[in-house]
Amino acid sequence: MAQVLQRGSPSPEAALVDAAPWSALDLAVLAAVSAVAALAVAFSFSWRMLPAEDALMLMRYANHLAAGHGIVWNVGDHPVEGATDFLFLVALAGWMKLTHLQAIISARLFLSACQVMGVALLYIAARKIAGCNRWLAAVLAIYLALGPGVTQIANGFSGPFYSLMALTAWCFAISAALRHSTLSRSIGFAAFALLTGLTRPDGVFLAFFMTCALAYFLRKASRQIVFTTAAVFVFLGGAYFLWRVHYFGHLLPNPFYKKGGGHLYPSSLRVAVGNVFRLLMPFVPVYFAGILAPLARRITIFSLIPVIGFTSIWILLTSENSTGMRFQYAVVPFALLSIAAIAPHLAAQMRQAGWNLRWQPRGWVIAVLLLCITFTFKLYWRSAVEGPQLLGTGPYRIAVGLSEFADRNYTIATTEAGVVPYFSNWRAIDAYGLNDEEIVHNPKGLTAEYLDKSRPAIITLFMSPEDMAAYRRVWYGQAPLTYSLGHIPEEASYYAVSHGYVLAARWGPSPCAFNAWYVRRDLPDFDEIMAIIRQTPHFYPYGGGMAQNFLGPDPPTVCGDSQDVLGLHQ
Repeated sequence: MAQVLQRGSPSPEAALVDAAPWSALDLAVLAAVSAVAALAVAFSFSWRMLPAEDALMLMRYANHLAAGHGIVWNVGDHPVEGATDFLFLVALAGWMKLTHLQAIISARLFLSACQVMGVALLYIAARKIAGCNRWLAAVLAIYLALGPGVTQIANGFSGPFYSLMALTAWCFAISAALRHSTLSRSIGFAAFALLTGLTRPDGVFLAFFMTCALAYFLRKASRQIVFTTAAVFVFLGGAYFLWRVHYFGHLLPNPFYKKGGGHLYPSSLRVAVGNVFRLLMPFVPVYFAGILAPLARRITIFSLIPVIGFTSIWILLTSENSTGMRFQYAVVPFALLSIAAIAPHLAAQMRQAGWNLRWQPRGWVIAVLLLCITFTFKLYWRSAVEGPQLLGTGPYRIAVGLSEFADRNYTIATTEAGVVPYFSNWRAIDAYGLNDEEIVHNPKGLTAEYLDKSRPAIITLFMSPEDMAAYRRVWYGQAPLTYSLGHIPEEASYYAVSHGYVLAARWGPSPCAFNAWYVRRDLPDFDEIMAIIRQTPHFYPYGGGMAQNFLGPDPPTVCGDSQDVLGLHQ
């Protein structure tokens, strides 16, 4: 096996890396895996399907930013950071300005390009940096191409962009670990570590754990790359931090105040661990083998530090809205590159033990590819079309109807701040505070005094029977027993009933799970808006079935598992 010769003193592990030259066959394989990625994106989901609720929130910000209004939820309001994917938001708005395309198609095209670039980069890095076998590199790239990145694109989330930043940073990290920590590699790692942190706040933690991994692996030789990274984060990252505190007025994005609150969430950690295990399931044995093999142990521990560290941080937030395992998806590309880096060391260990590694390439490639594709289909392919099928559903139809009154300066207060605010173009109050700094920073959450300032034309809320007593209070519009972010539907329904709003509809698949719509009685367009809300047929966004309008005076006495009612079992 050829040894790698670099200026300076590369780590002993560098001698184990196969430096097989890049060839014309590699170009052909690269083109093939890139084509697989492009085809998977093009044909694995309906491009007419609407993005997920949270993604539409970000796209509302992108529309306003691209139009020159700044990062605002409502045009003319103070900037608010409800979209946690800052760098993706800015990139999407710039892409929209460049292409003159609408936000939804712009996001999907941009994310698709990031997905294909990520697959291509993984193959190139696996071959030229990690020095792994050509066909193993192809398997890893195909696994990424057919994996849950497709789900992120379908739902409009930043996963492919975020993971591309993290993968690029990890390319520099592995290159520094296996070759030598040069100044150019240090600057490259620091720059993309910063971009990872600018994409999402949790990316700062990911960059930190990557840096810790380098410090572990390189030891004293890590000083250059660690100091360079620290300098970039202190000066450039610090400048950004000061700007965002000045611009938004708060240290963290709104969703972190709502979902975190300074508490620990062991259940979220369990979800995160389960998601990472499912995302990397076919390759988990490689990590175990790497820990057991002396020649591979150091590179394996190096590779696991950011995976385990990044997984552990989710104990700080609730796991709600992690559609398609999106909060943990960034692990996948750089973990696959780690597998490529571990493989040559495992092969060296096997040779040292006297194993004959003269495989039959064709049979081996076919077997691994089939295994890879089987796991991908079983775990992820179906998930590309999971989630709300929003196009043509009741909320979408209502929102499009309400858009006729967008010039009336009406306000809608809603607990579901995706489809309805986006397609109605109304001024909107996000009742849970994800996009409203006054609500999220008020210990009482949504209050009557706050609603009185806007006197919303429509109040709409979602309710399912997690707590039957609270559920009944929402049905009757009774006052909540506790005022907090966890009791928003009770406050919203109580305000509507006590202020003379008319109940237009309780749309749902059963009276145990519904979206309630209240309309202010004194609106000039009251009759027209009531007709829009009550129009049929009304399809439910979760599961796509027919919904009914439950306007009866009394709720059911008993409701079963709300997950069964919603049809949300994965």
